[in-house]
Amino acid sequence: MRKLIFLLLLIPSIALAQKLPDYGLYKARIANPDSVVEAEFLPIRKQPRRRENLLFYWFSANSIHITQGSYSGKLLNGSYEAYFPDKSLKTQGQFNTGLKTGVWRSWDNKGTMVELYTWKNGFKNGEYQLFDTNGKPRESGVYKHDQLVVIEKRTIWQRINIFKKRRS
Repeated sequence: MRKLIFLLLLIPSIALAQKLPDYGLYKARIANPDSVVEAEFLPIRKQPRRRENLLFYWFSANSIHITQGSYSGKLLNGSYEAYFPDKSLKTQGQFNTGLKTGVWRSWDNKGTMVELYTWKNGFKNGEYQLFDTNGKPRESGVYKHDQLVVIEKRTIWQRINIFKKRRS
């Protein structure tokens, strides 16, 4: 009878179990003289392949390390934000298993955007923009697998002349 009561109490508790909040167990806040960094290193289900051409970002001994091709510690996995000493945003982005991914933005100490890069699996892959001191785009382009793709810009007249036959 006791076993039956124990099983009846145990089964609902397992079925109704919820994920416990992490209480900041997977977050780091690191104070440097020139910035404060907040980074997540959420649990990773599958360890990434170590590849020599990639930079891995990882956390150990209360600091963030960057190594090429390998890592030793907890890989950054989640959001990343760096702040200036006055608490204004300096850099913002995401990591996936120690590699930069998604859109990364950087600002100067006045709050003006300086650069914007798109990353995928540790490589620059997608649009990028560089901004002048007033926050206006001064350069833009596209990266594909860490290589800058040259896009030829042509005027409307040059595009129209494509359809005309050339004289020999």
